[in-house]
Order: sequence, then structure tokens, then C-alpha cells
Amino acid sequence: IKEFLKLFMPLASLPVSLFFLNLFFSVPFKSSTVYYLFGFAVQSRILLRACIIFLRSFTLIYISISYLTAVNAIELVNSLMQQIHLSPRIGYSIYTAWNIIPFIGREITRIKNVHLIRSGGKRNRIKETIPLIVTILINSIRHAERASVSMYIRGLEESCIKGRTFLHNIKWKLTDTIYAVSYFCTALGLLFIIIKKGFFLFSLG
Repeated sequence: IKEFLKLFMPLASLPVSLFFLNLFFSVPFKSSTVYYLFGFAVQSRILLRACIIFLRSFTLIYISISYLTAVNAIELVNSLMQQIHLSPRIGYSIYTAWNIIPFIGREITRIKNVHLIRSGGKRNRIKETIPLIVTILINSIRHAERASVSMYIRGLEESCIKGRTFLHNIKWKLTDTIYAVSYFCTALGLLFIIIKKGFFLFSLG
């Protein structure tokens, strides 16, 4: 939950911003009921549009962050390689890219500390930004080159041809089938109800 909130709370400001942006700065309609909020005249159709945009963006962020925090990315890729025979080239490349993320975080901290030492504890964010980006990019390229050589030495190319065994086997179980079918049926049922009720509309005008 803490990990979820740490990612979700900053991103939740985006749908809130979109709501007020559409509420106060939309092109007014010719005829609509008007409400007054914080000194602004808000039409009912504009309020509806702002609510729809808020809910769409909020729901998308909520679902994305929920999936990101609930699913182990390494196990997911491992499962894809075993269940649907995803190419080890792609799978292990994703492993490598995923492992680079904490490396980049450590590099950013290290570079910021170096800048602080050189500047005597005084920070100039604008001046530091370009050298920071360039240094991170160079270090990421070097790290990727070392990782590609390492994967080649470990026989990744051969494993793509001969097939590969896995230390941790992830088997498809009956509960997985029930889970997938139930969620598919629920999503399909909700979509059918929404279409039947006439709510499945893309026009905001």
C-alpha cells in the first residue's frame, strides 16, 4: 500500500489539474445551465465534460499503478517466456533494462553529491541539469554495452536456438484459468451493460 501511494499520489494531481483546466477554461456552449464556482461561470455540460475527463484519467492511472505494484515484473517476464514462449532475447533484455533502473537512481544520487562537493554545498539546479543528463546517458550506454557482452558470454544466443531451462518453473494452474475467465466475463458484462445503457460514448460536445 505504501509503494502504491508513493507512486499514485503525485500522479493523482494530473486528473485533478485536467478537471479544473476543463472546468474553468473550456469554450462555452451556446445554451446551458450556469453555475458559479470561485467567481467563474460554469455551464452544466462543461462540468459534465470535466468530470468525464477526470474519471477517465484517474481510472487509467489507478489501474496502471495497481498493476505495477501488485505484479512482480521479473516473474511476469519469466512466466511469459515459459507459457507463451516469449523469446529469451526479449525476456532477458527486459531483465537487464529493469535492473538498470536502480543503477540509474544510484548514479543520480552519486552525481548530485559530487556536484555538491565541488560547489561547496551550494546547489544550482539549472546548471547541474544538462551535465547530469549527459552523464546518466553515457553511464547507461556503458552499462548496456557491458550487459549485452555479459549476456552473449552466458550463451543467450544459443539458448534462443536450442531452447532453455528455467531454475524457477511457473506453471499455469486451475486458479489462473478461473481468475482469467472470471475477469474477462466481468469486463465483458460491464461493457455490455454500459453499451446497452447508452453510456459508451466518446463525444464530449
